[in-house]
Amino acid sequence: MNTLKIDKLALTLVFAIGFVFQPSPAGRAFQANSAPQLNGPEIWLAFYDGPDKQADIGNAVAVDGAGNTYVAGTSDGAISYDKNIVLIKYSPSGSAIWTRIYNGPGRPDGSSIDQAVAIAVDDQGYVYLAGNSESETYKDIIVLRYRPDGTPDWEQRYNGPATNPLNQVENADAMLLTDDALYVSGTSYDDNGAILVVLKYSKTGQLQWERHYAAEGTSHLAIGEDGSIYQVGGVFSQPLGVYHFVLIKYQPDGTRAWDKLYRKDDPFANGAAGVQVDSQGNIIVGGAISRQANVGTATDAALIKFDPDGNTIWERRIVDPNQQNFLDVFGFSVDSAGSSYLFTTGLYIFKYDSSGNQAWMIHSDELTVPSNSPTVMKCGPDQSLYISAAYGVMKFGPAGNVLLSYQYDIDSSEGFLPVDFAISPDASIAITGRDFQPPPNSEDMLTLKYPVTPGLSLTIDDAITSERNRSTD
Repeated sequence: MNTLKIDKLALTLVFAIGFVFQPSPAGRAFQANSAPQLNGPEIWLAFYDGPDKQADIGNAVAVDGAGNTYVAGTSDGAISYDKNIVLIKYSPSGSAIWTRIYNGPGRPDGSSIDQAVAIAVDDQGYVYLAGNSESETYKDIIVLRYRPDGTPDWEQRYNGPATNPLNQVENADAMLLTDDALYVSGTSYDDNGAILVVLKYSKTGQLQWERHYAAEGTSHLAIGEDGSIYQVGGVFSQPLGVYHFVLIKYQPDGTRAWDKLYRKDDPFANGAAGVQVDSQGNIIVGGAISRQANVGTATDAALIKFDPDGNTIWERRIVDPNQQNFLDVFGFSVDSAGSSYLFTTGLYIFKYDSSGNQAWMIHSDELTVPSNSPTVMKCGPDQSLYISAAYGVMKFGPAGNVLLSYQYDIDSSEGFLPVDFAISPDASIAITGRDFQPPPNSEDMLTLKYPVTPGLSLTIDDAITSERNRSTD
């Protein structure tokens, strides 16, 4: 495996097979002198420190067909209850083209917290954000669109059906963009309790329909090639005292086609970590299922495949290889061939083919996942698998072979923590998150873009440290 080493003193990146990288004069991006030989035009990193010099974090990232990178994040104000949405467009070489800050109306008590959770960009360069924003109706789901030049185009706020002000709390969880519409999934309340919400907007900002379902917990969303919408959430069973996940199908016009409460009579809990649809219209849910163990209960990772009518095709339960009776799910994804992947506790990665047969299981010590750290799993167009966790990003081939490994070294006071990544059309990776800095400094948003070169092992910490020092001089 080729190794890219970073010389902290010379600030020169030396590629083991002869490529040389030099910092740009501005110190904001690393340019590849041998770019045509790499699968990606450049490697760069960029910090963002908001106007109030407080904590800043990149929450979501997208890349357009021209290689521009868009980052949606949160920038803290001077007081703890003041947070703004920040949107930055970077050029393919890592220069900031424009930056926009959204500061919502805020609550009457002065609290004004706005947070982005999802981003998408269409073929015309319009940028869409979904998130949460405080207002006089407490906390709303917010959807924003920006024009290609960064001009705000439209804004839509959603306040749920609850009449009790204490229940006027909405949360956006996911957003999906199609050729002609935008779908937002989240949670809200009516006067009877928690509900899941699906909102469909036209690309010009009109709310076309909204749908509710009595359930709770983080929701996940998927869309089939026929325009059907699938949502998963959790339902609490009063008689049994446990949660089960529910899978709901909506037709393109918003009509609910069916809903399936999984294992509704099972006295043990189950939950969904995600939902995706394959090219045949089948639905795959990744999650976890509890069961009776010799002592207490055990938790197995699980994959369940449903047909378009909601019938179970197969279920696979994966027992903890360490025999610790606990295998929770950090990440879930499905590739273009219909194969499913799970990333679990114990740092195991499992692949199952479209028929439910286990293709492989591998163990990775390089993807450590501290508690409450973000983990993102996505499949590339070549049926490769990308996983981003606290200490790095890795790419695996269809056979489970490691194609690349980018590692970070963080501790409790300093280092880069990735939150989201996007795969560019040229297969390069744009990653965003937060950069912890030692006191008295705070956290800055940090975005990096890497070329994808097979067999590349990269440790980038010294480059981040050097760039951080220059950016604060």
